[in-house]
Amino acid sequence: SLAKTTNEFGLHPKQEEVELTPEQKETRRLERKIESGKKLFAMKCASCHQNSGLGLAGQFPPLVGSKWATSDPGLISQIVIKGLKGTIEVKGVAYGQTLNMVPLGLNDREIANITTYVRQAWGNQASEISEEEVSGFRADSTNQVDQWTGEQLRSLFPSAFSE
Repeated sequence: SLAKTTNEFGLHPKQEEVELTPEQKETRRLERKIESGKKLFAMKCASCHQNSGLGLAGQFPPLVGSKWATSDPGLISQIVIKGLKGTIEVKGVAYGQTLNMVPLGLNDREIANITTYVRQAWGNQASEISEEEVSGFRADSTNQVDQWTGEQLRSLFPSAFSE
């Protein structure tokens, strides 16, 4: 192979095996998770919420600085698991005429990656969401057949909206 032949000339010196500290391993794990979440977000979410996370005025709500995204981990997870319809208020602005987010059919790992990315992108500083947490949130919502409404979610996650 070409790589093998060029290596004989020392063009691609062997990488030193570096033993990472537990902290470095954890940082690398989280970086990979966020990178995966960013790619999934670009494919599944950005057409409405935009790559900037700012949404589209009057149509699709922003995720930047939004309590819907950055408060209780269950809130954003439930929205991605089941979808959302009806009117919601985000940062003092009502969205709802075209708000009809369908469930995206993602697995727990994909949802954990996307939600963690959103909670840590664009200046958001919320906690990571684990695959295990998403599994629990999914189990909690098995009786929810339709998409969530904003009212349902506000009553399920009151602390997310208390000032």
